[in-house]
Amino acid sequence: MDISGSELGQLIISQLLLLFLRQYRLGAYLAIDVPLELEKIEQLVLRVAWSLKKARL
Repeated sequence: MDISGSELGQLIISQLLLLFLRQYRLGAYLAIDVPLELEKIEQLVLRVAWSLKKARL
């Protein structure tokens, strides 16, 4: 399967958004600390973005 970098980035972002929405709904349902989960997701997004940037260099 041939996939460009921008398509891969869009796919990753869409999957992370789905994960975020699931985590948020779960957090609201269970009344857990959603901001803590958001921080983890934000760190993951930054790591993915950094990896994609390094891959292009």
